[in-house]
Amino acid sequence: MLITALDGSTFELTIADYQFPEMTPSHIKYRWDPNWLVIHAEAKASHERWNYHLQFTLPNMTTVEAEEFCTWLTGLADQQDVEPYFEFIEPELKFKVTQTTLKGITLQVKFVISAARSVVQTKNWQHFDLTFVIQRDDLKLAAQQWCEEIKHFPRRAGF
Repeated sequence: MLITALDGSTFELTIADYQFPEMTPSHIKYRWDPNWLVIHAEAKASHERWNYHLQFTLPNMTTVEAEEFCTWLTGLADQQDVEPYFEFIEPELKFKVTQTTLKGITLQVKFVISAARSVVQTKNWQHFDLTFVIQRDDLKLAAQQWCEEIKHFPRRAGF
């Protein structure tokens, strides 16, 4: 999924693989184990005084959360009444809508804890926020991309 903001900043979120791709039902210890996904997140943003290129690859969500994120993004794009925020069980990545208009939204992406450390490479930071102003059509496209991508990573045994 690629989100492109009006200022040219981008946020990309992809699924790298299951955390345990070779896990079989006989190896399941916890019902969540076969459904953890490793995601890759990358953001590029430029402003007058700074440029950022942030990225991380971590086990961050389950297949169920990936489906719920699809529903949330689609709801935002279609102007449905959805919560203004979305976060996963693992706290590394959070999303918050800070403004909506008929033509678009302002989306804050928060990189938290270990993700923030990997992007800013300092132990003093607990989170790092980037804000993207997105046209609704671009958000619809991003939602479609995400919903299509998760089809390659269905729920496995355990759910």
